[in-house]
Amino acid sequence: SEAEKARQMAFHTLREMAKGGMYDHLGGGFHRYSVDARWHVPHFEKMLYDQAQLVSAYVEAYQISGDEAFAEVAHDILRYVLRDMTSPAGGFYSAEDADSYPEEGASKKTEGAFYVWSEEELHLALNSDQFKVVRERYGVGERGNVDAASDPHGELAGKNVFYVKTSIAEVAKRLDKREQEVREILEASNELLFNRRETRPKPHLDDKIITSWNGLMISTLAKAGSVLDRPEYIKAAREAVAFVNENLYDEKNKRLYRSYRTSRSDISGFVDDYASFIAGLLDLYEATGELGLLVQARELQESQDEKFWDKEAGGYFGVSLGRDPVLFRMKEDYDGAEPSPNSISIENLIRLGDMFKDASQRARAEDALLAFGDQLKNLGFGAPRMLAAMDWSQQAPSQVVFSGTIDSEPSKNLRKEIFDHFDPYQVVVYALDEGSLPGPKKVWGSFTLFSNDTNQAAVCRDFVCLQPTSDPEVLRSQLRGNVP
Repeated sequence: SEAEKARQMAFHTLREMAKGGMYDHLGGGFHRYSVDARWHVPHFEKMLYDQAQLVSAYVEAYQISGDEAFAEVAHDILRYVLRDMTSPAGGFYSAEDADSYPEEGASKKTEGAFYVWSEEELHLALNSDQFKVVRERYGVGERGNVDAASDPHGELAGKNVFYVKTSIAEVAKRLDKREQEVREILEASNELLFNRRETRPKPHLDDKIITSWNGLMISTLAKAGSVLDRPEYIKAAREAVAFVNENLYDEKNKRLYRSYRTSRSDISGFVDDYASFIAGLLDLYEATGELGLLVQARELQESQDEKFWDKEAGGYFGVSLGRDPVLFRMKEDYDGAEPSPNSISIENLIRLGDMFKDASQRARAEDALLAFGDQLKNLGFGAPRMLAAMDWSQQAPSQVVFSGTIDSEPSKNLRKEIFDHFDPYQVVVYALDEGSLPGPKKVWGSFTLFSNDTNQAAVCRDFVCLQPTSDPEVLRSQLRGNVP
């Protein structure tokens, strides 16, 4: 009952967020936060790390519930990211500002100018039927719909921030139309308004490409591509990895750098750059089976351990003792707007341990958890992702080992079952012939558990596996624990 209550709280929150003014109903993506209790008026800045984490949340909600509405929000966010936040070379930009010029030639930027509408502007852009539907759906007011208490500088006076005020069914009832007709009118209206909005002066784009934030987005694209069966998301994740490797990674020294704009900065990567990029590599490996991603993740984890691990107390410092001057080394444990690098690192260690059958990785994860024991005990609400990592550390290793040709039709049916099933503490491993594995064979653990030309998958617990199967229905039953 407690689990069900928590699940419903999460679903309700995600649904209400997608209805509110924090969500860009025309262009996709979420603004940074709301300034009111109704989640209506946002601070209009858009951050890459928010989009990445929210897509992950909506995709997982879809996995659990099967509710297509969650999937559609995830698609909308990713359409925004791939359209407006992606460099031609494949890296992801950092943010879009909240302020912009209200019109060409204006001398002063104002909050939300790019996103808000007066009633008059809507009348000019839409026909009568379209205007009525938009007015009812998005709570449009003749004098605007923003409470003065949420607009202390008066920048939104007379303007409307779109939010879902009225359901499609209720709009249809009020306007004496069929629901499908209302949907079609709303879709056409949204497209017209989006195109009209695109002619406005745009908010400033922060076009820095930050390694850690790109790692978060790579993870999200890999998960979304697998669960929602969208190859273009996997492609975008691959291109982002290629960008980081080409522009922000010194392969010889296994060293990441922090950021790139017109060229690479000289700032060495922080621990969050390593942790998030490693997680992105692992998620993309699980989505594609490309061995090079896993090899690089393991190498980077070794590099992170060498540069950032606290040999005395455990856990990871934020900065290394390399050539950059450091006055004070902190160990971050707070999961705030971004998850703490220690939370992500603990997850990475557990995943690598379960993939490689390497107990030393899980032992290091447990040492890191012990380093933050007091915080978790006394201030656990400030470290929710680390609590989840702690829960994972208490579970026996859980794997799905896949063998065969990844792109074949039988393989796709098996992989669909794997990625339709929500299990946050399970890893996907691709079995290979020993001859294709680099380095000492003993380090590759379960990779050679079974391997042949047949498309099969085996569900394993604590490295003990059920009979491999090529039947998707049998695999579905095994994944859900329904084993004869």
